[in-house]
Amino acid sequence: DEYSQEEMSEYQMSEAIQSAKSANLLWKESDRKAQKNGPHRSIYWVKKKEFGLNKGSKWVSSSRYIGDWKENKKEGFGIQIYANKDKYEGLWAENMRHGQGTYWRNEGGKLKREYTGDWIEDKRHGRGTFFYKNGDRYDGFWVQGKPQGEGRIIYANQDIYEGQWHEGKKSGYGVLVKKNGDHFEGHWVNDKKEGQGSYLFTEKNKLFVGEWVDDHPK
Repeated sequence: DEYSQEEMSEYQMSEAIQSAKSANLLWKESDRKAQKNGPHRSIYWVKKKEFGLNKGSKWVSSSRYIGDWKENKKEGFGIQIYANKDKYEGLWAENMRHGQGTYWRNEGGKLKREYTGDWIEDKRHGRGTFFYKNGDRYDGFWVQGKPQGEGRIIYANQDIYEGQWHEGKKSGYGVLVKKNGDHFEGHWVNDKKEGQGSYLFTEKNKLFVGEWVDDHPK
C-alpha cells in the first residue's frame, strides 16, 4: 500500500501518542508499587564514590532504614543506620525521630549508646538519659535537645549534681556532692554558684552559708 507523506505523518503522530500513553501508564504502575506504606524490610540509600587515579566511580550504600512507612514517610517503629554508621531504633513520625527511641553513636566500629528517651521532631525532648563521650551521664528532662528542668548528672570523676537546668546548664536550685565529700546546696546561674548557698568543706569540717558570686563566696 502506498501512503501520502501527510498520511504517514499522521500515522507516526498517532503511534507516538500511543507510545507516550503506554509509558505513562507503566510509570504510574511502577510508582504505585514503589509507594512506601506499612512495614518494609529494608530501604537503602546509595551515593556515588570516586576512587583511583582515573577518577572512576561506584555506587556505595550510605544509609539504610528498616521499618514502618506511611505515604512515603517513616512513620511508626523503625531502625535507621546512618552513613556514618550511627544507629537509631525507635518511633518515627513524618520522617523524624518522634516518641521513644535510642540513638547509638559509632566509635571506631563499635556502637555505644548515646541517648535513650523521648524525642520530638528529631530533637531530644521530654525525659531521657544521655551518655557523654567523656564518661558523664545525665538523667532528666530535655527541651529542644538540651537538658532543662529537673535532672541529675553523674560526672566521670564521680561528682554528682542534682537540681534545675536551663538550656543545658545548671541554673536554679541544685545540690552538688563531690567525690571528696564536699557538699554545696543553693542557687546556680549558667553552671556557676550564684546567690544564696551553703558549702560544707568536709576535710576542714567547716560550713559556709552566705552569698555566692560567679562561683565564689562573697
